Amino acid sequence: MKKLFLFGALFPAIILSGAEYFVTPADSLQKAVEKLQPGDILTLKKGVYRQGTVTITAKGTAQKPIIIRGIDRDSTIVTAWRSLDNASWEPVKGERFVYRTPMKEEVFNVSDLKAEKLLLQAPAVHDMERYRGTFLYEKGFLYVHTFDGKIPRNTLRATVHSGYLFLFRKAACIKVENLTF
Repeated sequence: MKKLFLFGALFPAIILSGAEYFVTPADSLQKAVEKLQPGDILTLKKGVYRQGTVTITAKGTAQKPIIIRGIDRDSTIVTAWRSLDNASWEPVKGERFVYRTPMKEEVFNVSDLKAEKLLLQAPAVHDMERYRGTFLYEKGFLYVHTFDGKIPRNTLRATVHSGYLFLFRKAACIKVENLTF
């Protein structure tokens, strides 16, 4: 366990017993937060973290809070969306203006960054032809009818996680800083 030292002009060195852990987007945030003890710091390196709900039960103290922080606010992002920039869209037979792409994860919302709007959820695929700006997730496929009626381009983002990104359960004295959600 790494010891951190705090030096003050009026005080001798105070030893803060706490470890600092570093994680990358490839690491499990859930496993990392399960290790945290009072005084520990968990630093998330630059990148986009898409890991669903991370349940935090760790307990720091007022004297030794646990800190979860990003190394750089602008490039340390915790999110629930997936980019659809590389999706392979195909027209849906028998439906005008409706396109689909295979999607392993369930989709809860779709955002169109160009139009700066959320697509509305359609009740069924056959209803989508009449309504622009709609989506439907069904049987492993994401169906969309964009606002302009054209094949989707690099402007759509799918929300693939519904709920909390960080869920605090009986946690105490946790400080979260320098992250973008």
